Amino acid sequence: MLSRFVMLVALVALAATAHGALTHDFVLVDNSAVLPGDDPLVSDFNDGSYYSFDVLLTVSPWPGGYWDDWTESYLEAAISGPAVFFQHPAGSDVPPDPNTISQYPAVEFDSYFGPSQEIFFATPYPVNEPTFISACWFDTINMGVGTYPLVRLTVRWVGGEAAALTVRGNSVAAITQGMLFPIGPYTVTIPEPSALALLSLGAVLTLKRRH
Repeated sequence: MLSRFVMLVALVALAATAHGALTHDFVLVDNSAVLPGDDPLVSDFNDGSYYSFDVLLTVSPWPGGYWDDWTESYLEAAISGPAVFFQHPAGSDVPPDPNTISQYPAVEFDSYFGPSQEIFFATPYPVNEPTFISACWFDTINMGVGTYPLVRLTVRWVGGEAAALTVRGNSVAAITQGMLFPIGPYTVTIPEPSALALLSLGAVLTLKRRH
């Protein structure tokens, strides 16, 4: 399990998108603490095929000390290849309640939008499909300077060839209305091609041992 995350850390150590007061980062999230059988609703989580990522939003002060608060974001995430977005049966479009996580540990890695439960969606969003997620959402509180989880995405790789996850969008700030702060685009391969080769070699060795 550890080698899987070491492999992907290098893959998704992508530079922040820097544009004034709002910046974004796309990072790998370690979900290995939830083992197969820990969650009664998702018994196979984490069987080696679940990959979690966060899009982080950082609000930085302008010269002089004031900041430009985040007000709105639009994001779409698409998968090409043999993988689907993980949607936990007890999850929703917003961060899960801690009580739900204590009962169903894997819901912490449900695919959802942040950073608060006071987010509302503009019709017809959100659009949730097995391989495509699109949402437009709005902040209802002044968060101030800091880094916040904007989106969490967990992808379940279903085997075979590698799949690609692409994430892109924009955020808007309060003072600079009309100025877009781009989210990505970020693209990551799941699993990384060299790991896929190792998986294939492992399958061959297993077959030889069986014979």
